[in-house]
Amino acid sequence: MEWRIQNKVISEIIYKGENIINPWGIETADSSAFFSLEDGYGYLYNIISEDYVIDNNIYRYLINNKMAEGHWEIRGEDTLNSNTVQRKISLKCIEDSFFMDFAIRFRIKKEFSYAAIINDKILLHNDSNTYYQYNVDTVTLLGEEFNVVITAEKFLDNEFMKTLMYVRDAKNEWVVHIRLLPKVWNKEVIKLCNSWYNTQAISTKLSKIILSNKRIREYLWYHNERKPYKSIVMKLINPNAIPITKLPKGTKLNIESRFEITENQDTYISIIIPTYKRLYHLRKLLDSIYNQTYKNFEVIIIDDNSPNLDFYKVLVDEYKEKLDDLKFLVNEKNMGAPFSRNRGIMESKYNLLAFVDDDDEWEPFKLEKQIAALDKTEKSEIGIIYTWTTIKNGKDKIGEYKTPAYENPLNELMQDNFIPSPSVLVTKKAIVEAGLFDESLPSCQDWDMWIRILKLGYKVNVVQDFLTIYNKHNLGSIGTSSKAKLGYRMFYRKHYKLYIKNYFRRMDLLGLIKLFKRMVW
Repeated sequence: MEWRIQNKVISEIIYKGENIINPWGIETADSSAFFSLEDGYGYLYNIISEDYVIDNNIYRYLINNKMAEGHWEIRGEDTLNSNTVQRKISLKCIEDSFFMDFAIRFRIKKEFSYAAIINDKILLHNDSNTYYQYNVDTVTLLGEEFNVVITAEKFLDNEFMKTLMYVRDAKNEWVVHIRLLPKVWNKEVIKLCNSWYNTQAISTKLSKIILSNKRIREYLWYHNERKPYKSIVMKLINPNAIPITKLPKGTKLNIESRFEITENQDTYISIIIPTYKRLYHLRKLLDSIYNQTYKNFEVIIIDDNSPNLDFYKVLVDEYKEKLDDLKFLVNEKNMGAPFSRNRGIMESKYNLLAFVDDDDEWEPFKLEKQIAALDKTEKSEIGIIYTWTTIKNGKDKIGEYKTPAYENPLNELMQDNFIPSPSVLVTKKAIVEAGLFDESLPSCQDWDMWIRILKLGYKVNVVQDFLTIYNKHNLGSIGTSSKAKLGYRMFYRKHYKLYIKNYFRRMDLLGLIKLFKRMVW
């Protein structure tokens, strides 16, 4: 990884021969003035002195700046180390100064990242310019070739300001800020955040009168950050109520951050296992994972708050000696299998995901043959690779899932869920773009997910070998047994438009009648 420093900022990060960023800067603002290192962003400030030094892979700067409502000095140091950039900035008030915020800024081109993770939420890029802001220390940007992890390494927590992070899907880029915002404030102002008013505040007296109305205050409070205006008039005016804090002379602000690129391993797998009160079966599953001939994987077990948790921990500790990369997570309360799977997706390191319930098993060549099938296909198009599956009750075989490679798998999938969830290998990109597992469905969550992935245009492939064992037994299944019928009704209601379109195309009146019955009964 290389960088270029131009016009006082980190202007390019070159990774594998391509520039993956737009210029990075730092920002701060008061009621009337806005300072930014990036060209064309600041206004109404006066730099008294400045010094910029590039020494090999270290960039240092010192800026003495006078704002409309303050005077301060900033020291910055950016350091490039292989696949990381560490950025440190400190600000010292030379006189009493007002602040709306103080931020260190990262901008990553949209083409290199298809989704962002913040506060256990996955966000797709929709050009909404919405600020997704939380009290967290990490934002992760997911890409097909690499991921970007941006971390606030040092949090400020003083009597005046607090540290937050946000990510927003701006036009053609992801913008990430590590940001200090007022914890207490001396005044509230209304800023008109538009080009013709230069994002300045109306008079403090007028702001005070308008914001004395509770409903107006709540509506305008950081409005454009929470939910950008849609109407043409409100977009043009773009009013936002913003708190301003006063920092005494000598007050210091600090932000320390880290930008890191982590290379994706194309054929490494994250195995995600939701579990609840099925310790004996989990042991058999982990044995079958340990016996896999393909070894490039991590294992993530998510316990759904089982009452016998201590026994789970003993089992996990035992298998940590056998499996190189095993992670054990426990939900704070019983949340159901879809929540656990989604949590596993959030924690996963790799671009390939394998889902398996705690009472199922794999044959030794399962992962190896799926990876071989993946190597024979166009990786950007494939969404799901599944295997034929044996159905057992104890040691007895009672059935099987054996399907051909369908020419139109979506049509076939609408009729019946022929993709057994413990057999799948799915790309993280496909499952993220589909929107993760629907936690509101009591059952049919996997069927719903496969439908949504195929609707996006992803392809499905099958390894025509019996490599998965689906166990049926008398123990309870997570979130299915008593609520299965409700889940089916909700599933058909969710996808009724797709079914109606399909039945009309085929002139299938009987299919429409059956759909209505399934939605009602």
